[in-house]
Amino acid sequence: MKLHTTRVAQLILAAGLVLAAHFPVQAQGMPQGDPEMETRGLPGGIAAPFEHAPCADFLHGIKLTEEQEDKVFAIVHAQQPLLREQMKAAHKARQALHAMSLSAQYDDHKAKALADAAARAMADTALLRTRGDQQIYALLTAEQRKQLEDLQEKSRAHDSHRRGLEQPPPPPAIQPK
Repeated sequence: MKLHTTRVAQLILAAGLVLAAHFPVQAQGMPQGDPEMETRGLPGGIAAPFEHAPCADFLHGIKLTEEQEDKVFAIVHAQQPLLREQMKAAHKARQALHAMSLSAQYDDHKAKALADAAARAMADTALLRTRGDQQIYALLTAEQRKQLEDLQEKSRAHDSHRRGLEQPPPPPAIQPK
């Protein structure tokens, strides 16, 4: 029973990490969108740059050159088939696990394999997103990286203030490869 509980906890943790990596950092003062751009139902006609690119959410507030935008686009769209395959694998494993939980033919070993497959697919998704973020980060100039650090610091300060918490120390600087 303890092994089953541990596996469920690992699966929940992996799912939480994937979801946390997927949500964007809150941007301060999002710009008004171009009326010709599709806003995808965002309130107030706001069109966020790279809204099609969940792995590029950290770019909000950073002005990119056209060449950088093209490279970001290429990175994001090269990842899409891989991300889709991982998300399909995770969904399929979760569905099979759910079906097994409501079945008379429960098999603990098969349930463990399905839970492991779902967790592995979610972990691979997180790794793909992180790899894409790093490739995009590597495109930024020193000035843009400084802007990104400033925006992240403002976001952390805002979140800490909102929660009434003491401001945490900044994370170590990311060094490109």
